[in-house]
Amino acid sequence: MENTPNLAMPYIAPAQAQKHVTHNDAIRLLDAVVQIAVETRTFTSPPQAAADGHRLIVAAGAAEEWQGHENEIAAWQDASWHCYEPKPGWTCWLTDEGRLIVWRDDSWNDAL
Repeated sequence: MENTPNLAMPYIAPAQAQKHVTHNDAIRLLDAVVQIAVETRTFTSPPQAAADGHRLIVAAGAAEEWQGHENEIAAWQDASWHCYEPKPGWTCWLTDEGRLIVWRDDSWNDAL
């Protein structure tokens, strides 16, 4: 098995060179998807400016580097965007709407 079953975090393989790369990928993933809070779900393409750790939900009709990543969590990490596909039951605080949402039935829905 190369990845964990729930978050698909990479395992370090025996005798693997550059173990820090695999470890850092796993830490980056944890930082993006644990205790999720995003600013908004209205952007279809990356904003012009982003701070490290900035997270959004990619809106429908995504374009540019986000094309094909609708409804995913986009996180600005290490000077680039990383997209993470939500799994059933993931909850997320949506800051601009002041609501808790949950991923179920292939979409984000109100948690209650």
